[in-house]
Amino acid sequence: MDEIKEDTINAALTISILEQRLLLQNRPSSCGERLYDTRFDMMDLPCVDTHLFRFTTEEIGTLRSHFRIPLTLITSSRARFDGDEAVAITLRRFAYPCWWADLAIIFHRPVSHLCEAFYSVCDHIYDHFCHLLDFDISSISYKFPEFAAKVHWKGGALETCVGFLDGTFRPICRPTMNQKECFSGLKFQGVKTPDGIIRQMYGPVEGRRHDAFILRESGLLESMAQGMKVNGVQYCLYGDPAYPHFPFLQVPFRVPSTREEVEYNKSMSAVRLAVEWAFKDVSSTWAFKKNLKLYLSPVGKWYKVCAVLTNCLTCLRQRNETSMYFEMLPPTLEEYLHKLG
Repeated sequence: MDEIKEDTINAALTISILEQRLLLQNRPSSCGERLYDTRFDMMDLPCVDTHLFRFTTEEIGTLRSHFRIPLTLITSSRARFDGDEAVAITLRRFAYPCWWADLAIIFHRPVSHLCEAFYSVCDHIYDHFCHLLDFDISSISYKFPEFAAKVHWKGGALETCVGFLDGTFRPICRPTMNQKECFSGLKFQGVKTPDGIIRQMYGPVEGRRHDAFILRESGLLESMAQGMKVNGVQYCLYGDPAYPHFPFLQVPFRVPSTREEVEYNKSMSAVRLAVEWAFKDVSSTWAFKKNLKLYLSPVGKWYKVCAVLTNCLTCLRQRNETSMYFEMLPPTLEEYLHKLG
């Protein structure tokens, strides 16, 4: 059973051997490459067209700089890409379901080169910035008083709640192997704070697993037990009834017996919707994640990369649904990528 679990998770985080072979088979000859002499230029697009990338032209350059992607990206086959172009390819691929052939028309590049640029940027973001989704309590504990004040000000009964915890199920195409384990999907555990930033995205985990199991596997309980008390004040996250109760993890009264308990559940349920908005932001912004196949694509890796990109979009725009609801500004992009991590 443990071997099946390990195979399933590894499949969600790595590119398959079959896909690597397809990239090599689709590599055009030197003669065919003459069809792509005209290179894509971001500045040729009207402003409205940059919405296809979810970021504006200027924001793509800023993103490339903060991700520390070189001005010239050289892939494994020695194809050369402008750094902004490589980021744009990645964003366009994630933004909406499309064929690689469609992107070849937009970017004037062979399909194999586009794939290499896409995977290079994805791997770079995953390797260097996905640790920002590990909920490093020590890096944001100085903000706990402000987080707690915003949650209580918005109507939450708790005066020490600094964020919200929940799990999400992301459907995938039914795999040919380990269907009972995957349950036609993968699960992730998320933590979101009132400033609109997704602080944790743990996973992927087999779809059949309960949220309480994922919580235990994530190690979040241990880190919260050690780091959620700041200056003598015990801060906490708030989750749904599926989770156990701890001083640092509050949940609703499962069977409220008094009016006060009913009002407590109602007030905290209203503010807890923020974590649901986090999952919605990732899914609605990056629609490409639909209909993915576990053993053909690293779907777990892509989901976490999309979560980082969603946070970056929030930082650049200085708002999203959650931050506006709590009336709290997100960190700047520099603070998020280089200081808070």
